[in-house]
Amino acid sequence: MPLRSSRTTLRIAIDTGGTFTDCVWIDPATAELKALKLFSTPADPSRAIADAVSQITGPNAVTLLHGTTVGTNALLQRKGGRVAVRYH
Repeated sequence: MPLRSSRTTLRIAIDTGGTFTDCVWIDPATAELKALKLFSTPADPSRAIADAVSQITGPNAVTLLHGTTVGTNALLQRKGGRVAVRYH
């Protein structure tokens, strides 16, 4: 389904999770919504982000929007450092 956009700049939204790095963007040439899913690189999340942007854009300029679920996943899966909270 084509999406209408008045901008010609490529805009990419990326969510980095513990297992996958998900990307969505609107192709400025066709106005179509596209998606890419890569394995995350937990030791250095920026590697998966850089790989995704490179696959999507090649040498072109881009506006990048980034979010992450790494902290939420660590809490839900009970991974990470031990902490204590005291309520009064």
